[in-house]
Amino acid sequence: MPDTKKTGWERFVVHLLSRIDYVAPVNKNRPQREGTMWADGWRKASKDNQHFGRFCLVTCLRKQMKALKFNPDNQKACLLKAEEWILAKLRSFAPVVHNNYHRLLTINQYPSMNHTKYGKPYTSSNFALFLTFTMFDFHNTPHVDHDVNEWTLVGWIPIFHPENSDNPQILADKGFNMIGGQFSFRDFQVYLDLNKTLGVTLCVFRSQADIYNKYGINFEYNHLTLAYPHPTNASKYLPLMLGNLEKLPRVLFVFPPPLSFNLVYQLVKKQPVAASAGQPSPSIEQHPEPSNQATRLSPDLPGAVTHTIADYLNFIGCDATEVVELSVTLKNNGFKSDKRFGSSNLENKGFLDLGVALGVILGLRDNVMNFNKHLNGI
Repeated sequence: MPDTKKTGWERFVVHLLSRIDYVAPVNKNRPQREGTMWADGWRKASKDNQHFGRFCLVTCLRKQMKALKFNPDNQKACLLKAEEWILAKLRSFAPVVHNNYHRLLTINQYPSMNHTKYGKPYTSSNFALFLTFTMFDFHNTPHVDHDVNEWTLVGWIPIFHPENSDNPQILADKGFNMIGGQFSFRDFQVYLDLNKTLGVTLCVFRSQADIYNKYGINFEYNHLTLAYPHPTNASKYLPLMLGNLEKLPRVLFVFPPPLSFNLVYQLVKKQPVAASAGQPSPSIEQHPEPSNQATRLSPDLPGAVTHTIADYLNFIGCDATEVVELSVTLKNNGFKSDKRFGSSNLENKGFLDLGVALGVILGLRDNVMNFNKHLNGI
């Protein structure tokens, strides 16, 4: 595809791919479990030998870039164009968020993403200190972000399958094997199926912990990446359809978190045991939310939902493998409720003898009250 025929989003994607040659992957992201993340702009990153995951290899991407004859000969100009482009998109659907970004950047005298030297004068297009981008099965465990910004802009951009020579364009509209992803904050959680929702998807999230502190609710885990897509039902997720995307920014400005939306959730059905791992997304059934307005989420009623040891392990930040293994170990030793970890009769040595890591032990014993507050929405 000639460079002159690339759309704005295609130019933006090519810019991000070109930055891989200039920006090292982030290798000190503690919650990260899979995939690779780059932080472009004024944020430190160290070079290492991380790979991209199972979707494709970086060599395939670079070959495709060469086939498209992209030559990033002026990185400063590329950074300026990239920031202006994403800025225009943010202004178009969430102008209040854009103004918030720009104000915090200039008030705190942070350098903009396209500033190649600290202290450069600001323009109306400056709004971001840096951006991060990921590819191919990126997965974080639940964690807390301490960003200055009160909002986070998230985008899903389906790009070409590098092994599909019949589709040389950059933005994918067919012949790709991605199934999408999930991204969640304390406000709400979303899931995107790229086999059903073609094109680029943007969404804004409240992200600053002080917001939740101001409202007097639990903000310990305000940023949950790839966690359960529904706050109280692990089998439900929210597809990012056009109608939902139009509602989310408007609702977020009006109602304090936590929120429940008048959106159509979908319920994941269990796959047959013999189903292959390569099959597409699980079948779903529609599950509309009952209310017609955004309302506060109510805590689970006593006896309505059983909160398992696995739920507690997820809450304290254990990864999927740890949750499975520790659930069995703890249940076999009589720990069927999180409340038992608050007993003053427990000693670390007993857990160590069971093969539980000291860090996990401290998490189990120190978070009983926090987990109870989390379940009750406080």
